[in-house]
Amino acid sequence: MEYYFVPPPVLVEKIFGKYNLSISNINLIDSYSLEKDLPEFIAYQRDTDILPDAYRLYIEGDKIKLSSSTDAGKFFAMKTLQQLSRQVDSDGFLSNIKIEDNPVFKNRAVMLDISRNKVPVMENIYRLVDLWSELKLNQLQLYTEHTFAYKKHKKVWGNSSPFTHEQIKSLDKYCRDRAMELVPNQNSFGHMERWLKHEEYISMAEAPDGFDDPWGGHFDVSSTFYPESEDVLPFLSELYDELLPCFSSNTLNVGGDETFDLGQGKSKYRCKEIGVGKVYLDFIKKLEKEVSSRGKKMQFWGDIILNHPELIDDIPKNLIAMNWGYEANHPFEKETKAFADAGIEFYVCTGTSAWNSIAGRWNNALGNIKSAAIHGLKNGATGFMITEWGDNGHLQQFPVPVPGYTAGASAAWRGSKGTEINFEKNLSIHYFKDKTKKAAKALLKMADLYNDYSNNMHNMSIFSAVLLGSSYNGYQEEYHKFGEIDFLPAIPVLDQVDRLLEEMEITGLDSYLLAEELLFTSKFLRFGVDIATDIFSTPGRNIKEIPLSRRKEFSLSIHSLIPEFKRLWLNRNRDGGLIDSLVYFEKLDNELLKL
Repeated sequence: MEYYFVPPPVLVEKIFGKYNLSISNINLIDSYSLEKDLPEFIAYQRDTDILPDAYRLYIEGDKIKLSSSTDAGKFFAMKTLQQLSRQVDSDGFLSNIKIEDNPVFKNRAVMLDISRNKVPVMENIYRLVDLWSELKLNQLQLYTEHTFAYKKHKKVWGNSSPFTHEQIKSLDKYCRDRAMELVPNQNSFGHMERWLKHEEYISMAEAPDGFDDPWGGHFDVSSTFYPESEDVLPFLSELYDELLPCFSSNTLNVGGDETFDLGQGKSKYRCKEIGVGKVYLDFIKKLEKEVSSRGKKMQFWGDIILNHPELIDDIPKNLIAMNWGYEANHPFEKETKAFADAGIEFYVCTGTSAWNSIAGRWNNALGNIKSAAIHGLKNGATGFMITEWGDNGHLQQFPVPVPGYTAGASAAWRGSKGTEINFEKNLSIHYFKDKTKKAAKALLKMADLYNDYSNNMHNMSIFSAVLLGSSYNGYQEEYHKFGEIDFLPAIPVLDQVDRLLEEMEITGLDSYLLAEELLFTSKFLRFGVDIATDIFSTPGRNIKEIPLSRRKEFSLSIHSLIPEFKRLWLNRNRDGGLIDSLVYFEKLDNELLKL
């Protein structure tokens, strides 16, 4: 019998003999965390010659032997044993086996967007930590703009159901008990529009009258701090002093990405005088002083500074650059070398490719993750991060990013070899607990469907673009870059997906809910295919050119999707942010019904 592991261990060797693993012992393995003693049937030896996070797991005769030099290594060995325990034969036996294992990246991180717009309930974030820690990830960041309950700033987070101080402290401990570091994250430069739209904070805005983005769009609310404001650093200092004591981590991610309006407002003349890049870096240096004065190491997104390569050598050497890119062809080779040559510590940061997609972009995710692993290792990255974002309403369902989490974690542990495992079988065994393997097959088929119709769309599937085009003209412009497309072949694929979903037998803790989320994803994706078909059938590829009778049918479909979307949202997430996400449905509905 072949055993399946994710991430795949470095060495797996079967040896003669079998070991009987009782149900009661399997339950002890499943429930293990570092706050507990190892079960008595496991013999543990601390071996200082073993690398941190590495382990040896031997099953020989009637004994299970486990060795590591650290508690983290011990925990990861138990996660491998947990995956083995799911693969006992019908009589409860495992083959005797030797497993030796160690990671290629020291820091293996996951980031979850909780600011646009889903904030998980505690039970759900704990369940995610269980998943991520089984995948041997050892850092978690919750991407935060406004969803921490700062005591003096309820005006900003009041309708967002934020994490409270006590909830973060509880989550921090839950992570530590599973060999995971909860790293604080608070955007501190760009992406601050949820603050700057309020009168109390607008004086700190770079462009209080609005700004133009790089893709031709215009926004009425500034998203970036005016870096020379006398109020900004005292304001951020107050936030840090309240946020950081909730975490045991010695790191803080201050963000700093996509400061699009910098130079379009109050700092326009300063940017002309010394350059946008220099204005940006000067503020990053000020943030670093705030962070280091609190005994913390600062992470920041590397995208802006990469646009000003002449300044990379001026980055303080104690910073960590987060080198992000989410397309399969992202230039990680060039960018990682730039940070390495400057002597800057950096992570490579990839994505699940779930956002802006409905059902995922699986082929893109694998290519993106593999490239980051190859070039990150080649140029000395100290960390690998897999990110899950909520752009445009966080419309993807809970299972959609799971293949991306799995591939990212596998690459973080084993490098590019981690992207070569059998994901369908591993997801079936270790995530869906589905002996039919049909749930994983259906999800991956949906996640692959975009590929035949992608036209190299950046960060999006066409099926998502047609839904979001009523919210942002830039998406509609993408339609006109396509040649002629026949969407009809997508229909039999979705028919096959529906048959698979009807026959699946998920047996995990939340099996019924997972099944509902997969079925909704199929229904939502079919809606995207249908509306794309009709839009591309019009002369101008314009939703308004679709016959009104047909548009009314689409409107009815939207109104059937909304109640189900709301119900599934509230099963796993807080109600804050839900209204903001429903706006995307409402805008599409209004566009459909325009005469």
